[in-house]
Amino acid sequence: MPKAVKDRQDSTNSRWLEQTYHLWDRHTTVATEIRAGAVTFVVMTYIIFVNPGILGAVPDLAGKKLAFPSVLSVTCLSAGVLSILMGLLSNYPFALAPGMGLNAVVAFQLVGQLQLTWPQAMSVVFLEGLLILLLVLTRLREAVMDAIRVSLKRAISVGILVGLIASRHPQKLENLGILAVGAAHDFNNLLTGILGNANSALGTLAPSHPGRARIEQVILASQRATKLINQLLAYSGRGVSPSALVAAPKSLLFIEFGVTPP
Repeated sequence: MPKAVKDRQDSTNSRWLEQTYHLWDRHTTVATEIRAGAVTFVVMTYIIFVNPGILGAVPDLAGKKLAFPSVLSVTCLSAGVLSILMGLLSNYPFALAPGMGLNAVVAFQLVGQLQLTWPQAMSVVFLEGLLILLLVLTRLREAVMDAIRVSLKRAISVGILVGLIASRHPQKLENLGILAVGAAHDFNNLLTGILGNANSALGTLAPSHPGRARIEQVILASQRATKLINQLLAYSGRGVSPSALVAAPKSLLFIEFGVTPP
């Protein structure tokens, strides 16, 4: 192919990509988007094996399981097609794939606990999809998602992991709880020293001292950590009152941190 014709085709392709995806306005290039897509694909590849592993782990009342190869193929096909449609129709660089939370609910709750057959469970998923579509079209889903704190959204993945451990290895979960309680008591002791020394240091500074603001931030963060630890200890049945965290003598607090008391 002559160089002039090839350059003209490359220029036409570049104009089409720019007009379609507004790469210049978004401060990106074709090469950047290709690298980002490759990274996204590598990050998401675990779903190819995890999704069929979860869905194929639980038999229904009839003793039937979902075949691993079939679920793997559907996982790849649905993720690929939907991700391409997302880019072509909405012009957003979002990759779509089966949710790791939903598949656990279907396998362990609908089929495992509620004793639904796999056709019945998949019918529930179909109806759920129709309901989600209705919520999206009415923008109610967006309002609900905005109302949920980011910390709670991130905790969902951790909760799923803990649930899987509890269902398969209850003894490990009990050991993890014992370890967490021990760690909470250790943090309790550390916070006692931090709060005591921070309050004492704050009392030695003049009201206009520039260091007071930083010490107050230390105290505020320690108090938040104290509430979190008390919730953990209360949940384990070994709760302590918040006042007990700062009840130690000041001399012991200064000795613990190697500082001579004033």
